[in-house]
Amino acid sequence: MIDSIRLNNFKSHADTEISFSRLTALVGLNSSGKTTVLQAIHYMSQLISMTDGTMDMLFQGKCGPDVLCGKKKDAFNLIVRGHKKEQSVVIGIEFMQSEKRASASEPWSPKIFWNWGEWKDEIVGWDTQLPSTINSLTHVLQATYLKINSEKAASPSYTECIPPQVEYNGKGLASAVAYLMTYDSDRFHDLQKAMRKVVPALRRIRVRPARTKIYEKSLFPTNGSHVRLNETREVIGHELLFDMVGAEAVPAHSMGEGTLLVLALLTVFFSPNRSEIILLDDAEQGLHPRAQREFMQIIHQLLDSCEDLQIILATHSPYIVNGLDASEVWVLSDDRFGKIASCRLRDHPDAESALQILTGEAFLISGEGNQGTEKREVRV
Repeated sequence: MIDSIRLNNFKSHADTEISFSRLTALVGLNSSGKTTVLQAIHYMSQLISMTDGTMDMLFQGKCGPDVLCGKKKDAFNLIVRGHKKEQSVVIGIEFMQSEKRASASEPWSPKIFWNWGEWKDEIVGWDTQLPSTINSLTHVLQATYLKINSEKAASPSYTECIPPQVEYNGKGLASAVAYLMTYDSDRFHDLQKAMRKVVPALRRIRVRPARTKIYEKSLFPTNGSHVRLNETREVIGHELLFDMVGAEAVPAHSMGEGTLLVLALLTVFFSPNRSEIILLDDAEQGLHPRAQREFMQIIHQLLDSCEDLQIILATHSPYIVNGLDASEVWVLSDDRFGKIASCRLRDHPDAESALQILTGEAFLISGEGNQGTEKREVRV
């Protein structure tokens, strides 16, 4: 479980530190840095869960240092603090831009450092092999990031992984549900029961065989070298069906995105190898206000049933926020210079009344700016 994260020059976060409880909501305008916080936790989780390889396998392309670093900066870092039982853990990653670089394509030098009890270590450089011992930190920072795309979640899926995994965008949902239905009927029964609380018209979830395409990369030898080819193969996978009151066998692509969002979250939760931390972006996506309240009740029940579960979500919904204590809500905003300020809602002098009127109206929070504490206006 993580206690806090600090982002320094990471994307739009010049210097942001956020503390987490077992359930934490991030609220704020679009582009106020909510998703970036979730992504930062996810990057760190991916890093320490790698069983083989070097750091360049993680930070490439859209995740490269040039993209992650704040504007006109030559360094950035992320530091996560967490705990397991009574033992505290600190994990950090830092990127420095080299003044003398070997090539234009390699201007950054990475460093990972960690402190766990009496164990303290660090590794530097792209080519440095990640030690297998770093995987022991996954018990603190094992996270699943979900930003569900209804089209991906509704699509037929095929996987050779056991157990199947729901990807961050919802892809693979049908295969993961089919696995629970076939090999763990008790978990599937609990999942379906929880679904009905949010979607009362749901009678039953089913799966059926379906044709789908998978894309593979292969190397083809030619003239003493190899050419990389992209191949498409048709396989038999799974497709989701929903029996609703008054309608049988409704295919997933005809269901609302809110139903698919809740199903994806519950499938991840009931998975036999569930992560201890679930990161949920756009938590209210496609849900009616009444369904949002039911959704929050489900989340509280999940937390009550699993002491090791932690949920961090980003939302724009006052109905989601109303299901939380003021200490569980962080408000993020950007100033006129594009820098992020953050404040826990309970620190607002009128936090309780602010919660009651959190329906799009403006209210003031205390945020830390570069020159100290100042008042900022935030619209949620």
